[in-house]
Amino acid sequence: VFGRYMAMKERHVEQRVVGEQQREMERRLLELEERMAREGTVGRHRQRVEDEVLTLRCPRCKAAFLDFDGCMALKCGACPCHFCAWCLADCGGDAHPHIRRCPSRVADDPYYASGEQFEAAQRQRRQRLLDEYLAGIEDERTRREVAAAVEAPARELGIEVRRV
Repeated sequence: VFGRYMAMKERHVEQRVVGEQQREMERRLLELEERMAREGTVGRHRQRVEDEVLTLRCPRCKAAFLDFDGCMALKCGACPCHFCAWCLADCGGDAHPHIRRCPSRVADDPYYASGEQFEAAQRQRRQRLLDEYLAGIEDERTRREVAAAVEAPARELGIEVRRV
């Protein structure tokens, strides 16, 4: 009788331990799934910021460009788009009329600017776009994690990731 009692007691303890381990494993799995989903969301946001905010692109075909030479009326090398180097607005077939009155222009000359003036205008544009993008992320934790994820590439371009 005592032997059967001890065997039943062992099985009971074993079942309780197995149940506890199973609940702990399920909790850990749920945490892992949540973390992976959050990291996926943060990664998608980071990629979007790098593609749409930090990278200079043609406003029409989205081809990336690095710099230009002199005139702020640019023509895309990949499509027929003419656009403003100050604000990157698609100006149709000729950007010259737009750049004369572009509110983002920081140079006195209506058509030409130095590389430093161009970079200053792009820092301002990128800063505004980054601030707007981060403010649009409703979940505070995700917003903080995205801000941390884009901090290094933004800093390389002279853009401050403001704590939101």
